[in-house]
Amino acid sequence: MPITLRDLQAHRATLMRHWKLIALLGLTGIAAFQTLGYVALATTTALNTILLLALACFWPYSPDNPRVLRLRRT
Repeated sequence: MPITLRDLQAHRATLMRHWKLIALLGLTGIAAFQTLGYVALATTTALNTILLLALACFWPYSPDNPRVLRLRRT
């Protein structure tokens, strides 16, 4: 929390204005991620599921992400 406290205070008005949307996205994201993990456990080996869960944090940095492609060109 201390790392983000300054940013939270700077964007407090926006966060308070959109708190319902932020909460909804947070809850559905967590629920969808856990559901996909359980589906993966039911349909594949535990090793594949562990790899899926471990590599999920790197998904935004995949080569197909336009932001990553833009960074590579510079």
